[in-house]
Amino acid sequence: MITITFEDLQNISLFIISSYSFSIYCYLNYITIPFITTNNYNYIQYYDNILPIIAVHAFADLFITKKPDLQFHHLLVLSIFYFNYYYNITPEHKYIFVQTLLNTEISSLFLVLKFWIPKYYYIYTINLGLFYTTFFKFRIYNYFYAIINTSEPFEQLTLNYPVSSEPLYYLFVASCYSLFALNVYWFSILTKILCKKCITLRNG
Repeated sequence: MITITFEDLQNISLFIISSYSFSIYCYLNYITIPFITTNNYNYIQYYDNILPIIAVHAFADLFITKKPDLQFHHLLVLSIFYFNYYYNITPEHKYIFVQTLLNTEISSLFLVLKFWIPKYYYIYTINLGLFYTTFFKFRIYNYFYAIINTSEPFEQLTLNYPVSSEPLYYLFVASCYSLFALNVYWFSILTKILCKKCITLRNG
């Protein structure tokens, strides 16, 4: 008899979300990009389709996971989503936030596979390398240049919506920055683990 645990449900849900995010990223960047102009935001529907599932996953896992950092992550994600829905932010103005946020989930695909691939398989090591690489690319590098290193996305919100003096807007901004800080924290842990393994292999 097959027993499905809460952890299994978490991984399956995360696998669906990350697989979808990865598929949309490849589709938009390597298939349709020649036909997309910078002023055409209709393709945000591809990201909007998965948002309810992410929201449900984050909310449910908030009460399932016992890890404080994951709970904090879910609260930040829910805060960002709530702001966009509360003020009915248009696709044109929320695209950069939604796209960047969903792209960070691409690394989660390899995180889930880490639990499903036997450690003694060579592909397990390759998967770990892909996890580390995609984590840096989407959660650190891309996130930094798309949201942290520029004020334009936030300025578009204050120019087009009456949010500049609203507490919910400042919570939204704080959530965006805090999410990046949390990713940096996680990446530092991954780097520390990687360095230890490299030292062990060198000395072994």
